Amino acid sequence: MLARYAPRFPVGQSVYFSIPIMIAGGALLILGGVFPRFEYAGLVGGLALSAFAQGITFAVLYRFTLMASDQPKGVVAAVMSLIMMLMQAVGIELFKLVYVHWGLAALGIMNGLLMLIFAALTPPLMRKAMRVATPGPASVPPAS
Repeated sequence: MLARYAPRFPVGQSVYFSIPIMIAGGALLILGGVFPRFEYAGLVGGLALSAFAQGITFAVLYRFTLMASDQPKGVVAAVMSLIMMLMQAVGIELFKLVYVHWGLAALGIMNGLLMLIFAALTPPLMRKAMRVATPGPASVPPAS
């Protein structure tokens, strides 16, 4: 879907389109945690929307990170992969603890709140990333 619509928008704009999807996914996760009859539907629907929104967002953020560094792109990609794997491992263990101690409702609420926090933090970080000047041609001083 992103490949179909990406050429129509400036770089980074797709991140802003994913924010309402993230909020909807987070809301479904929280509703699934609050209402037991809606637990599994909220969990599946919320995680599906969240994963879709993250897929749209992470492609752009990954590109910004690669372009922001002067290091070789292979090194940057490898370090980013290691950081993402570490964060996923820590996240899996934390979510496992929440599930084991407080159940599926708490897992849905925690995941939904994290999705909403991610959606709230994304716009200011994107504005900051998009403000960074890209190097351009050196200006030539006027002839005297």
